[in-house]
Amino acid sequence: MMIILLTFIFKIYYLFFGFECADLGIRVMEDKLLEINWEDLKRAAVEAAAGSYSKYSGFVVGAAVLAKNGQIYTGTNVENAAYGVGLCAECGAISDMVKDGQALQLVAAIAILLKRDGEVVVITPCGRCRQLLFEHGGAGALVWSPKFEKPLDMDYWLPEGFGSDSLKLLAV
Repeated sequence: MMIILLTFIFKIYYLFFGFECADLGIRVMEDKLLEINWEDLKRAAVEAAAGSYSKYSGFVVGAAVLAKNGQIYTGTNVENAAYGVGLCAECGAISDMVKDGQALQLVAAIAILLKRDGEVVVITPCGRCRQLLFEHGGAGALVWSPKFEKPLDMDYWLPEGFGSDSLKLLAV
């Protein structure tokens, strides 16, 4: 009952004040409120970046994702001399999440670049990673935007995204 009341309050607040519940860092997941601590996610992404294998580009990337179970999963980029087969940090984080039995349970994600001088910069996922994030979190999953300095849902990052529901169009 409390969840229903809080959800109703968030919707009313949005109507009057014009911002998404995502701005509050809160998501209603199954029968509980899940607070998204973006600083914890960013910190986990920075720790993951320390393991980057980026000897060709020097582009040291870490990613962290939050699953519905409240766990944070991380990944780092892994480059290859055959450039096209490198793996992005988000791929590693999603793989870590799926390995733990949390496929299709993505709530939030963040990716960072660790510059040579130690500065941490939030970056946006590439197109391939946006598709992976969409697959595992749907249109409502949140990704931190460095441009807007707030989380935006996957519907922003991948409008009209192609997902498992799209495959139903094949049914004859």
